[in-house]
Amino acid sequence: MFTGLTMVAVLASAALEILSIRGLGPVHIGMTVRQAVRAGVKLKLEDSATEGCAFASRADGTQPNVAYMVEAGVITRIDVGDIGSGKRRNDITAGRIGLGSTSATLRRAYGFKLRWAVNSYDDTWRDVTLDGPRHRRAIIFVLDEHHRVNQFRAGRYPSIAYIEGCD
Repeated sequence: MFTGLTMVAVLASAALEILSIRGLGPVHIGMTVRQAVRAGVKLKLEDSATEGCAFASRADGTQPNVAYMVEAGVITRIDVGDIGSGKRRNDITAGRIGLGSTSATLRRAYGFKLRWAVNSYDDTWRDVTLDGPRHRRAIIFVLDEHHRVNQFRAGRYPSIAYIEGCD
């Protein structure tokens, strides 16, 4: 049975990858940076690492708008948005939600499973949470004032709920 949280394998010429509460491509939430390397993904940590938490990007330059939160050497969250280069890719969730998707499309994909809240910084924006089983992991979509997905992230609690990076 298909659910919106199931990892789906998709083949497309645009290097489409599916973000789920489990991870993105070969990188899984909960794996160490060393395990990601063994899975074929070398990550480059930012120089601004603080108190055991930092963001990383792909060392090969692919996925320019994806950031991996690393806490104590473990990947705890994956963010998709206009990070760094400002280029957008076709990364989506299993519900076919990606950057630019509308709130109506989000509702059709996940319906009553969504929890809606006002964004902490802008009351015209919304944070929409799709919790996983037992409330251990989630995907959070950030909708802008035009009701479109501006960014989204997947990870485990409490990391997924941090609104300012590692805090």
